[in-house]
Amino acid sequence: MSDDEEVRVVDPPPRMLQIVPFPPKLEIRGNLANNWKRFKRVWCNYEIASRLIKQGNEERTVTLLTCFGPDALEIVDGLNLDSDFERTNADIVSEIGDILHWRNERNV
Repeated sequence: MSDDEEVRVVDPPPRMLQIVPFPPKLEIRGNLANNWKRFKRVWCNYEIASRLIKQGNEERTVTLLTCFGPDALEIVDGLNLDSDFERTNADIVSEIGDILHWRNERNV
């Protein structure tokens, strides 16, 4: 290639816009253990499909808390998380669901 030739950079085609609906809220009535397992599986799929998993912890956490729904959110609010980091870390909030699931199975 000579110095006079122009290098053309071709942009990749735009990705198709995908609208991924929120998962159904976390049901806290009935069998919480089964409800949590189902919710967590759907949530993990949602994070991947919506590309939310590539976002920062704060955005992931508020989306997860939104998907919990108001009743489950009251439970999370009552856990007295110590720091801003704990309140804005989706992985920690998700683990809280695992803890609630474990407590429910133990008490059944």
